[in-house]
Amino acid sequence: MMTTGPSTVITIAAYSFALIVTGGRILAYLARAGGDIVPRRVILFVLIGHVPTVLLLAQLGMLYLVILDMREEDDLDFQVKVWWVLLVLLFNVLGLVAEKVWVTLRRRRQAS
Repeated sequence: MMTTGPSTVITIAAYSFALIVTGGRILAYLARAGGDIVPRRVILFVLIGHVPTVLLLAQLGMLYLVILDMREEDDLDFQVKVWWVLLVLLFNVLGLVAEKVWVTLRRRRQAS
């Protein structure tokens, strides 16, 4: 049996992480499921350090849009600007939507 290659590393990482988090309860689940391990691709790329190019470009694009918005807000503290950038970094699209709504409401209040 060959134990190298990306699919084997992904399987080993998914199995080991599941054992650490669940404390072994995953073994009973795998026995009922026939022993197949289906890795969760959404969280797995964070664990193994491999980021698909499309997701990286989308993240960089969202960060760029937030930085553009924050540069226009002259009266904000630097700490608040960094907070919004970090929020988008952590929550991706949901963070970007929240930032856009907040900036839009803030600008409307200032205009009136």
